[in-house]
Amino acid sequence: MTLRALFVVILSLAAVPSAGAQQQQRAAPAAPTELGTFGGWRAFSHQDQRGTQCYVLGTPQSSEPRDIQPGTNRRDATNLFITNRPGQNVRNEISIVIGYVFRPNSNATIEVLSQSGTRRFTLFTRERGAWLQNAAEEQQLVQAMRGGRELVVRGTSQRGTNTVDRYALANVSAALDRIGQCR
Repeated sequence: MTLRALFVVILSLAAVPSAGAQQQQRAAPAAPTELGTFGGWRAFSHQDQRGTQCYVLGTPQSSEPRDIQPGTNRRDATNLFITNRPGQNVRNEISIVIGYVFRPNSNATIEVLSQSGTRRFTLFTRERGAWLQNAAEEQQLVQAMRGGRELVVRGTSQRGTNTVDRYALANVSAALDRIGQCR
């Protein structure tokens, strides 16, 4: 799935009915506005009926294995999101869209590697998504990312394939600072 297609899927969930009295069609979702690129991290802003949503989108520098379905030599895009919704008092919400369907009832993990050691966080999974099992740890994860050098996501596909996605953390602080300015 391309980055553009991923945005369309995510934003299509936010489509609202058009204002015309006679029209019952859904309005096309507005495209997000790119706020900047910071190494492997990109910052975006989006407006919808719920207000402003700003997020950082990270793309792994490596993903193993590349082919989840043997012989297909393909795996859909994988991205890590850090989202702020100022109007709803949501800050640093972590989510992952993985390039396959997770094994049902499985957990995934995030490890943040730094000079001072490794911090490990557990994620619950559903279909192609993963979120921190303990939402109270989101601030701790973001702080670890700001001081880390690499983030590693480990998961298991519905077919039992173990995966590893590696994200470089250089410049993630600048991207987070940028979405922190969203109002």
